[in-house]
Amino acid sequence: MSLLYESYSFKDRGMLFQKRPTRLLTTLGKTVDTAWQSVLGTEQPVGTKVEIRGTLYWIDPTGAYQFVEAGKSIKVYIKPPGETSWSLLTTKTTDGNSSIYQPFTLPTPGLYSFYCEFAGDALYEGCAG
Repeated sequence: MSLLYESYSFKDRGMLFQKRPTRLLTTLGKTVDTAWQSVLGTEQPVGTKVEIRGTLYWIDPTGAYQFVEAGKSIKVYIKPPGETSWSLLTTKTTDGNSSIYQPFTLPTPGLYSFYCEFAGDALYEGCAG
């Protein structure tokens, strides 16, 4: 997983406005006996249903993470075994907890890679995780 940080500013009547910096925290896991557990860096059998989860935050001036409001679009990308480029798996919309959830069933053996991306908007910077 990686982080993309961009910064933009706007000038309006002599004042400087900057987009809020964001972080997209993502993880990969599965539910076992009603408990969620990470599967990052592990081997899983074909047919295993994994869950891609992401939560979008903005960082306030004190450095604290705050939830971004619901309704932001997050793109989920996949790189299947043997592929060299990323493909868009789906686009999800954040819920009231500023989170997304995307299930995925492992169809064939091999190493799968995933990442999520928020393109940013008029108020928030874009980021990936």
